[in-house]
Amino acid sequence: MRGLRFWLGLVAVAAGVSLLIVLLDVVVKLMQVSPLALVVLLLIVVFICLRWRFFRPPSPAPSIPQFPDKLTAAQANLTALEEQLQKIRDQVTQGALQEQTEKLRTTIERQELQVVVFGVGSAGKTSLVNALLGRAQGKIAATMGTTEIGVKYRPVQIGKSTVSLVDCPGILEAGEGGKEREELARRIATRADLLLFVIAEDLKQAEFQLLQELYHLGKKIVLVWNKIDLYTKSDQAAILAKIQERLQQAHLAIETVPIAAHPAPVSLPTGEIYQPPPKLAPLLATLADILTAQTKDLIADNVLLQCQTLTTEARSVITAEREQQTQAIIDRYQWLVAAAVVANPLPLVDFLATAAVHTQMVLDIAQVYDCQISWEDGQNLVKSLVQTMTGLGLTKTAMQILNATLTVNPLGVVVKNALGGITAAYLTRIAGRSFQAYFAQQGQWGDGGITAVVQQQFALAQKEELLQKFLQQTIAHLELN
Repeated sequence: MRGLRFWLGLVAVAAGVSLLIVLLDVVVKLMQVSPLALVVLLLIVVFICLRWRFFRPPSPAPSIPQFPDKLTAAQANLTALEEQLQKIRDQVTQGALQEQTEKLRTTIERQELQVVVFGVGSAGKTSLVNALLGRAQGKIAATMGTTEIGVKYRPVQIGKSTVSLVDCPGILEAGEGGKEREELARRIATRADLLLFVIAEDLKQAEFQLLQELYHLGKKIVLVWNKIDLYTKSDQAAILAKIQERLQQAHLAIETVPIAAHPAPVSLPTGEIYQPPPKLAPLLATLADILTAQTKDLIADNVLLQCQTLTTEARSVITAEREQQTQAIIDRYQWLVAAAVVANPLPLVDFLATAAVHTQMVLDIAQVYDCQISWEDGQNLVKSLVQTMTGLGLTKTAMQILNATLTVNPLGVVVKNALGGITAAYLTRIAGRSFQAYFAQQGQWGDGGITAVVQQQFALAQKEELLQKFLQQTIAHLELN
C-alpha cells in the first residue's frame, strides 16, 4: 500500500512539474521575456511569500498593566472586582460581595493595619492582647476555648503606627465546637494584614503545618514564643535555636520573637506575691520596624489576596448563574425543535442546518456570556456544528441510543412513536452545550477544535443519569402536551 502511494505521489509531482514548464513556456512567449528573468521573478515572489510566512514579526503580546505601587494595584483590582459583581443576577449574593469589597476599599483609605493574634488555645493570646493594650481586656484562664469568637479591640499605638488588634478563637481544640472555632480562626487569619502566631513551647507539628499554610497564602507572620519565663536561659536558647532551624529548613522567612505576656507571679522573701510586668520589648521593637517600613505594602498585599478570593467567588457565582440560564435556553429550544420535527418531519441530517431556531439559540447563549455576534455569525456557527455532527455520524448514533433506551423503559411505548422529535431534541441539547463551551472560552473552540468539543458533549450526554433525566423530561413534556 505504501509503495503504491509513493509511485502515485511521484507521478503527481512529475505531472505538476510538466504543467509548470508548459505554463512558463506560454508566459515567455506571450510576455516576450527571457526564461531566466521569469525564473528570477518567480524566485523573488517565493522568497517574499516565505519571508512573510515564517519570518514576519510576532504579534505584540497583550500589555500587562503597570502600577507605580502595590496600593494602586490593589485599588485597580477592587475596581475590576466591582465591575465583575455587576454581572451577578442574585441581588443578595451581589450585595454581600459588594459589602466585603467596600470594606476593603475602606481599609485602603484608612491605612489602619489589622493585626490578628492567632494560635493554639491557652498559648497566651488574650494575655498578649491585654499586654499590648496596656490593661486587662479579656478573661485570662488556662482552659481552652476562652475566646469563643474573633474579638476586635480598639486601635492601639505601636511605635508611630496605629493598629487594630483582633484576638482569634483557639485552634487545635477537641470536639465539634473546637473544629468550628478553628475554622473561624482560619478565616480571620487569612484576612489579617499582619499575623502574630503565638506558641507557648516548642513548635508542634500541627502548629507547624498551620504556620506553613498561612505563610504560603502570602501572610506576613511573626512567630511569638510566649511564656519564656517558665524556662531557664539555657533551655530558652536551645528551644529558640531548634525553632529557627526548623523554619529555615522549610524555607519560611518568619522571625521568632520570645516574650512573656503575663509572667508567673513571684514570691518575695517578705512573703508578698509580686506580679512581674510583661516582657514585650523584643516584640514591640520588631513590630515597630515592620510597621514603619511595610504598613502600606502589608495592607496592599492583604487587599490583593482578598480581592483574589472574592474574584474567585464572584466567578463561581457567575458561572453557576450562566449555567442555569443556558440550561433554561437549551431546554426551551430543544422542545421547539422537537415539536417542529414531529409536526413537520424533516430528514434529521438537515434539521439543524435548516431550522432558524438554532441560530436564535446561539444568539441567546452568546448574550448570556456577554459575546456580541450577528445573525450571520450565528448561522455560520450552526452550519459548522452541523457539518461536524454529520461527519461524526451522531444523528444515527443518537437515534440508536435513544431507541435502545426507550425499548427497556416502561414508558417507552408512549414516546417511541415520536423518536424523530426526541432525537432532534437530544441533538439540540448537545449542540447547545457545545455552543456554551464555545462562548465560555470567549469564542474559542479550544485546542481540539469544534470536533473535540462536540465529541465531549456527546459523551457526557450518554451518561446514564443524564440520559435518564433527559428522557424523563421528554416524557413529562409529551404528557403535558
